[in-house]
Amino acid sequence: MSAGLMFLLMGGLIYEKTLTACCDDGFSVSCALAADLAYAGDDHGNWFTEKDWESVCDNGGTCRAAGYQSDESDNPVSVLFTRKAGAGRAADAKLSIVPVGEGTGGILYVNGRPLGKFDFSLKTGIVRPLSPKQADTLLAALRNKNAAVVFKGADGNVWNLSPEGARETLLKMDELQGCYDVPDAPIQRGCNSRTAAKSQLPVVRPVIPVKQKPRKGSREYALIDKAVGKYFSNSNPNVPCSATNEPYTVYPLSEKQVLVERSCWQAAYNGANYYGIFSRD
Repeated sequence: MSAGLMFLLMGGLIYEKTLTACCDDGFSVSCALAADLAYAGDDHGNWFTEKDWESVCDNGGTCRAAGYQSDESDNPVSVLFTRKAGAGRAADAKLSIVPVGEGTGGILYVNGRPLGKFDFSLKTGIVRPLSPKQADTLLAALRNKNAAVVFKGADGNVWNLSPEGARETLLKMDELQGCYDVPDAPIQRGCNSRTAAKSQLPVVRPVIPVKQKPRKGSREYALIDKAVGKYFSNSNPNVPCSATNEPYTVYPLSEKQVLVERSCWQAAYNGANYYGIFSRD
């Protein structure tokens, strides 16, 4: 799967709790599929991948599905569908391409029919929203494995969205949101009576610990430096971090443990931090 664009979904995210909601957007994006369809993709709970598509759902019931160009395509393109939890909602969609040169204007075609005109540039942005009608049309087309979704630039360049894996991925999103068992229809809004809608989601209240920066020369700093300092060196090639005078940042995790953070190395355009969990003792 070519996932080089901004709609790459972070399947490795860890969510506090898995929730399901019926027809998050009220739009069952894969109603036309048979209920006994066997998945051929990689299923990791709330994260699912199949060929050039992937989906992920968060702990609030919102699900996202993203598709990309095939590996054989030179021009990167991506579509992102987002559907919030609750019955009677529709999925919204965004289109993104990496334009050639200063900017690219053109038309998005779905199965040979123009869906709309879009303009992209590195200065004004490379992401454009689709209207609800455009999103519905695109979703309906992607249920077909042979769907042709092409953005044709006015400069002659072409961006081809891969349909490979779209049906399976959108069906998985339906399943995770409780909209798996709905009547066949090109566009199904809302859930049927056999599926209980969950519109009331629990309020998630994240606990953000107060960070501390021990003063150099203090007892706490000395204890941390004794445990962590061995990972910082400019002479030992087996040590991951460079020697530094950057301070330690301590986050309390529980009554017995803390998370220690420190800058590991810094380059011109990127860097890395060291993280370690230690006992308060």
